[in-house]
Amino acid sequence: MAFWRWTIAFFVLLPFAFAPMWRQRAIIGRDWKTLLLLGVLGAGSFNTLVYIGLGSTTATNALLLNSSIPVLIASIGWLFMAQRVSLRQASGILVSLCGVAAIIFHGEAAQLLALHFNGGDIWVFAAMIVWAIYTLLLKHRPADLEPLAFLAITVLVGAVANLPFFLAEMAGGAQARWTAASFGAIAYFGIFPSVIAYLFW
Repeated sequence: MAFWRWTIAFFVLLPFAFAPMWRQRAIIGRDWKTLLLLGVLGAGSFNTLVYIGLGSTTATNALLLNSSIPVLIASIGWLFMAQRVSLRQASGILVSLCGVAAIIFHGEAAQLLALHFNGGDIWVFAAMIVWAIYTLLLKHRPADLEPLAFLAITVLVGAVANLPFFLAEMAGGAQARWTAASFGAIAYFGIFPSVIAYLFW
């Protein structure tokens, strides 16, 4: 799913991004290491780790772990990048976490006590750490590279990074069941969360 998601995203972007990519190829060549790192983190690793984790955990646990992203961004930024966290930011993070918890547990403490974690949660939490690092490193992306060109390059890196794992799954006997519903789902992933959401982020 990760491979097809980013492959579709790249071909959706290509008609719009080819001209700026060609025009700014010198910038891409100059900052290829940064672009490679951001592509591997943001597209190549984050979603793939989430998908692996969702194979053995619940959507509720994954959503709860997803709500830790603001805390991880603030914590990693403070520990390793000398970023300050204001009282206002800390209060906002706390309110956000309380809101997510209230939605997930429907305001019932008994559901919180019944929660349990498993191996899939480790994969999902690793994905959250990857996303936090990606977000913090975005400030180092080439400032003179147009957003469409930046996104297309990092999406291409993500697709290529997932290719060996895609081939290994296929060699191991995994088969995609292509139906109208599954194709529609992959197309949705390739357009809305991959292109539109990443551009806004």
